[in-house]
Amino acid sequence: MIGHFVQFLWPQSGCGALFVLLSGVLLDFSYAGQGNDDAFQEKSLSEWLKDLDTDDERRTAYAFEAVCSFGSAALPGLLEALESSKKRLQFWAARSLEELGPEAKNGLPALKAALLRGGDVRTVQAVAETLANLGAEGCSALQEALESKDKTIRKVAAVALLRFHPKRAKAAMSVLIEMLEEFEAQRQQDTVNLEELEGKAFFIAELSSIGADALPALMKALRYEHPWFSEAACLGLQKLGPRAKPAGGILRERLQSGDERFRLEAAIALTRIDPTDGAAFKSLVSHLEHRDPNIRQRARKGLGSLGAAAAPAVEALTRAMKHTEYSDFQSRIEIVAVFEAIGPAARSALEALGSDSADVLLRRIVKGALGKAGIDDLPELLLMLESSDHGAREWAAKAIGKIGPPALPLLKEALETEKPDESWVISALREVGPQSVPILLGIMNHKNPAIRQQAIIALGAVGKGVEEASKALKAARSDFDANCRASARNAVREIFMARE
Repeated sequence: MIGHFVQFLWPQSGCGALFVLLSGVLLDFSYAGQGNDDAFQEKSLSEWLKDLDTDDERRTAYAFEAVCSFGSAALPGLLEALESSKKRLQFWAARSLEELGPEAKNGLPALKAALLRGGDVRTVQAVAETLANLGAEGCSALQEALESKDKTIRKVAAVALLRFHPKRAKAAMSVLIEMLEEFEAQRQQDTVNLEELEGKAFFIAELSSIGADALPALMKALRYEHPWFSEAACLGLQKLGPRAKPAGGILRERLQSGDERFRLEAAIALTRIDPTDGAAFKSLVSHLEHRDPNIRQRARKGLGSLGAAAAPAVEALTRAMKHTEYSDFQSRIEIVAVFEAIGPAARSALEALGSDSADVLLRRIVKGALGKAGIDDLPELLLMLESSDHGAREWAAKAIGKIGPPALPLLKEALETEKPDESWVISALREVGPQSVPILLGIMNHKNPAIRQQAIIALGAVGKGVEEASKALKAARSDFDANCRASARNAVREIFMARE
């Protein structure tokens, strides 16, 4: 199980780990429902607010969508519902406020009061996340809540700061450490389940986003008995890099662990702290030909994270590339990525690979890694977007992104012909960057909601600071499809947070 946890978490920097948290409560905020502004006009806002408090889950989910579609106009009614004595209504009002994102900013005083008042943990968490989405003022309210006498309020505020404002979460460290110690005590009494264990493992790894101030907590977690926690601590220390030097002694002890996966994570952490650590580097390289494919993949990615410092592993990587039993197409792509990360020291190995390989697809990938792919190669790269191999499609999208704006006319043409698959063309547009915004705007009315949703997500990623993108995303919050609406609301929140 921990293998799945590690692979999921690494190396998704910038997006944050999945949070499953808070006193053993696993919150599922998914919802169903189809509709658009016209459909939601069948009832008044006050009627939809009443429907938030019903035993019929589908009816409640639809009402939630409807209330959110009213935007800032729903704020007064939602704040009033938040004061209700009905727990279910309170919760859904809080969730709706969270979905409003920056449009809930005028309700900040009432939200702060609701957080400090406490109550149902799900409602308190939704209120805290609403405040976290309101920028500096909301962050200040969360910091104030750290002083609450209510332990649940302190926990919720601390986790919201960690998740949304890690650079301001230093003040929350004592609360976060308290949470870890409590959970470890519960675990030793066998009073926790697998979901809680995995959630806390993600939680530990995410502590590194605070910076060096998280080092004491990560070093403490490194000594926990459960392997998920100690490996998660390794992941956090890897992200800290040289700042985690004080943990070197404990990590070197872990190089002798009987758990091979733990030894690998400790080796990666030590090489991120000091790439010249010979014993750790040797241990990391030795895993390139491990019998377990997940461990081999993790070793490749660990070396890739070292960049030029992984140059001494070029020979071992070349040998692994040629290994008949272990070298499948995906692993070869990943080794090419490591060579590319290493840079000039691996160039001769890349060139040899490009000339020796009988695999046309691999030769194209190597050409892109060498920086030799240009506009003339675009037709071939578009063909790669139709490959049956997911890794090849992903690589082609990145290679097209490196070509940049000159690739846009052919990408636009590819969208019009619907070949290759539009979702991968959108991935390529996202790799190109802000210059692709006009084309992405043109997909916002696509007949296929799945394509619209991907365009919304891509626009949210590359359209920060582009007024037309912000307007389109705000309009998409009223899309007919529920998934599109949710993605649009999330994108609007992220753009607002980026501006704060």
